[in-house]
Amino acid sequence: MAGLLSPETHGLVLCLTGDDSDGPPPDLNESVKKANIELTNENKSLNCLVTSLHEKHHTMGLELTEMKDKLEMSETQIDELKNRIDDMEFELNRTRIRVSIGFTILWFNWIHYFVVQLDSLFCGSIGFTILWCNWC
Repeated sequence: MAGLLSPETHGLVLCLTGDDSDGPPPDLNESVKKANIELTNENKSLNCLVTSLHEKHHTMGLELTEMKDKLEMSETQIDELKNRIDDMEFELNRTRIRVSIGFTILWFNWIHYFVVQLDSLFCGSIGFTILWCNWC
């Protein structure tokens, strides 16, 4: 038991138990004063440690809140960008359809022009113009 206690605490235990195997017991008042000083110092150290840990916990709590806010902002921004991409893809597909329709109309107009020119070359004897215009 003597190895687990500090010398002051061991002296206090000896005074209280009356065990005099190590020689004459130390003075009770002196042992209590030393133990009180030791416990006061240990209490101060523990209070400093508790205060330090409380400050660290508070700081980490603030940092966690800040990181959660940043995460939420980033997720919102990602969602907005995804919506923007979806809108742009829709507009791209709509434009592609319009271009396709435009090329189709251009192609039919070019063929019509070619048929009219071909028919005029042969002085209208072939009759392509009438057939083509009825088909369009």
